[in-house]
Amino acid sequence: MNTPAPSRQFARRGSAYLLVLGATMIVTTMAIGGAMVLSSEIQSQSKRRELVQTTISAQSVLELGVLTFDNSASQRKAISQGTAVVSARIGGVKAVARATAQDGSDITLDPADPLTMTAYAEGLNASQGVSIDVTPVDAQPTSFDAAIHAGGSITITKSTIGGGPMIGATGSITAGTNSTIATPVYSSSLIAGGTYSAGTSAGVDEKTMPSELGLEYYASRATRLSYASIPGATIENCVIGPALNPYGSADANGLYAIDCGGRDLTIRNCRIAASLIVWNVGTLTVEKGVHWATPNKRFPALGMKGTTLTLSLDDSTIEESSVRVNLTPLALPFQGAGDTTTTSVLPVTLQGAFYIEGNVNVKTVLPLEGSLVCTGNVLMENARVSLNRPTNFEVPPGLVPVTLTLPGGVSRVTR
Repeated sequence: MNTPAPSRQFARRGSAYLLVLGATMIVTTMAIGGAMVLSSEIQSQSKRRELVQTTISAQSVLELGVLTFDNSASQRKAISQGTAVVSARIGGVKAVARATAQDGSDITLDPADPLTMTAYAEGLNASQGVSIDVTPVDAQPTSFDAAIHAGGSITITKSTIGGGPMIGATGSITAGTNSTIATPVYSSSLIAGGTYSAGTSAGVDEKTMPSELGLEYYASRATRLSYASIPGATIENCVIGPALNPYGSADANGLYAIDCGGRDLTIRNCRIAASLIVWNVGTLTVEKGVHWATPNKRFPALGMKGTTLTLSLDDSTIEESSVRVNLTPLALPFQGAGDTTTTSVLPVTLQGAFYIEGNVNVKTVLPLEGSLVCTGNVLMENARVSLNRPTNFEVPPGLVPVTLTLPGGVSRVTR
């Protein structure tokens, strides 16, 4: 039996089906290919956008890091222990700025040491890093050019001031008609009253003040002296110096720090051959017989942060026989000579750099050999002030303001 041959109509329909199927596969392949191209383009655009955003974020947090870096000892210490200078999310991208020494090692506590600030920003598909070198530059505080300088005003009542060094203030200087000032006087404001036999200069440019971080700088290096260890909150009848501390451990450099917790402190009838950093003090009173001269001119004799320093010293000398203590022991000789007796007589004097964040009241006498700078007002009442500025006087480096400069441009860095 013969099998009938397939009709032409059936053959044409099959061919059409194959043609349609083939065309559909071509269209589908083209669609998939187009989708892949579109997806790649979208990803490329996304990466470009993220690259731009990470660049902006890294540069922004770097600038923020430079602006917020205060160069304090406490901040430098925290950074050396891994703390970031600043961390922020900018434009949805996390960015972090850190600081190191310029050789890549940990940053030191010294505010004069240069550093490198580096910022990184990382997204899902892109990251950027930028850095800049930062160099601290000293700005010598010209307020220490004077024997006495007040960031506020100076008021002189029934007092005499003598000696060669000048005194001055940012604010006004007013003296009663019964006051005599035989030393040059300047003010960035007005000068009135009194008798100024050595001349006056009003309206002068403001003097630069010590660094606001100065006390912190020295306190971070000092041996802590407990306020509770001082009987009656009065340092008296003793010697404090590099080898001697009757209230605790001795500091090799004679640098001690006392946190008064808002309470008062008195210093009298003693020899201070040390640098004292006193903060959170209500009123610090230095009275009667005191010989104060730090052996290290690179440290301030006194750095104080509080309400008021009151100076009410005796006229001329402090006698060991009166205070019943040896002020010139062998462990800490006076002018090269030490002994084991209580027969020596020392002059009452304040020598060195005294920096006060607060006000100063001067009563009775003030024999000052050096410089006293305060941020507040100075009141001299019934006082006899004798000023002398030794030729070897130095401004302690920790009190010198440091300005951060950016000597070079921003550099691109990678991890």
